[in-house]
Formats: sequence, structure tokens, C-alpha cells
Amino acid sequence: MKTTITAVIFDMDGVLFDTERMYMECWREAAEPRGLKNVDEISKACIGRTLQGTKEVFEAAKAEQGIDVSFEELHEDCSRRFQKKEDRERAFPRSRACMRSWNI
Repeated sequence: MKTTITAVIFDMDGVLFDTERMYMECWREAAEPRGLKNVDEISKACIGRTLQGTKEVFEAAKAEQGIDVSFEELHEDCSRRFQKKEDRERAFPRSRACMRSWNI
């Protein structure tokens, strides 16, 4: 008996696209010019967190470093940068080939 695949559901974040790397680049590009240090370490601490959890990590880092940066502005800048990168980025090469083979 032949089975026909009608749908495939999976998490694209980190499976088809290297979004963690992209987000870390965006946070670095947005935060470092504003004076925030150790952005990569801070970003890594945010992986898997909600937006509120991410805000708490950044607020703690800001307080520790003694800088005045609006998280909302930082997040908005990072999101804009991510959208631009997302438009240019490609899926992981093997994922792309796999999707083509599904014919869906």
C-alpha cells in the first residue's frame, strides 16, 4: 500500500533556517553601537525565552553595565534587521533539496 504525504509540519527555526545565528548578528548590530557590551553572551542567554524573558535578560545587562538603552527601540531595530536578513538568507542546503523532493 502506497502512502501519499499531504502535509508536513515541523519547526523551521533552526531546522530549515539558521535563525539563531541571524538573530545574534542582528542583536549585535543593533546593540553594540548603543554601547551594550557582551551582546553575544546576552543573546545566548535569551535563546528559548519569550519576548518578556528576553527583555528581562537585556534589562539586567543594561543595569549591570550602567547604560541607558530602550529595549523596545533595540528590539524594533533588531526586528527590522532580521527581516532584511531573512529576505536574503537561504534554507540549509540539504533542507532545500529535501523540500524539493516532496513535490508539495
